[in-house]
Amino acid sequence: MKLLVKLFTLVFSSIVLAKASAEEVRPSGPTRPSQTEYFTSAVAMVLVARDAPTSILALSLLPNKPLPVGSSILVEFEDPADNKSPFMVSGTVNEKGELHVQSPKIEEIRNKRAYLTRTKVIGPDNQVLSEHIQWIWFEMPDVMRKVYATKVVD
Repeated sequence: MKLLVKLFTLVFSSIVLAKASAEEVRPSGPTRPSQTEYFTSAVAMVLVARDAPTSILALSLLPNKPLPVGSSILVEFEDPADNKSPFMVSGTVNEKGELHVQSPKIEEIRNKRAYLTRTKVIGPDNQVLSEHIQWIWFEMPDVMRKVYATKVVD
């Protein structure tokens, strides 16, 4: 009987761990900047509108080294309405090598949640050379919800 319980526990634990590792581990708490081969996060935030019921995810990255010649940038912003279908935005670095990009307008955003961004450096042969992952934490106190028109849900 003990052997059967141990076997069941082992199988159940393996299933739970496999499921957890297949899903992304979503952090909580303040946004922490990420650093990768090509970029360091400078700004990662949710911008809310005072007069419109929308918000946007904003990301600014500083260069760590020049991008390879002929490369391009693709930024994926998590869609709060459907995290399996991210917003895709092409990016361009400015003359200083900085990248400033934002998501399309978001109609509804969940409070006390981190949203994922992936910045991909794509080589001239369409291979992903680097991926910069940045989580953006959003939390709006109840008092501020009365001032802003953005739809924030719990």
